[in-house]
Amino acid sequence: MRYHGAGDSPLHDRQMRLSGGDFSTWQANARGVDLNHNYDFGFAEYKMRERECGIVPGPTLFGGEYPESEPETKGVASLIRATAPCAVVSLHSQGGEIYSFPHTARVERIAARLSDITGYKQSRPVGTAVYTGLCDYTASLGIPSFTFEVGKGVNPLPESRVSDIFLRMRRAVTVLPTLL
Repeated sequence: MRYHGAGDSPLHDRQMRLSGGDFSTWQANARGVDLNHNYDFGFAEYKMRERECGIVPGPTLFGGEYPESEPETKGVASLIRATAPCAVVSLHSQGGEIYSFPHTARVERIAARLSDITGYKQSRPVGTAVYTGLCDYTASLGIPSFTFEVGKGVNPLPESRVSDIFLRMRRAVTVLPTLL
């Protein structure tokens, strides 16, 4: 598969500089911001971690200039604030794990049941995954939140894994409302 980046967008030249033309590991928007590090929870701490790790705009991990600096993140956060959902599910592509937020006994019990249903290991994020994610943010609003790391292997996950992932997630999201 060939990756072309932002194409005819005004951000194309910037994206080409940031990527060196290799988009095989790109998981940011066209401005080089990893959207799952752009939410307003733990942002100041994450920015210190970014500096320590030398993280800059590019293919992954850069959290942006300020919380919700990106229109994509601002849109999702605004929708969540306006609708106050009963739970939030975020899908990521590596690990075969479930992270749950906030770390309360009730939410941990729900995550244990989802772990049984999907076969994904119940875990806690480490390193840069600890900060500023969607589920960190929604948990800070009191919303039970679950991040599913649905695959295991190399990104992008092969199409041959889609059916298995779909079946696991369909069972999980079908049962989740009954657990809340």
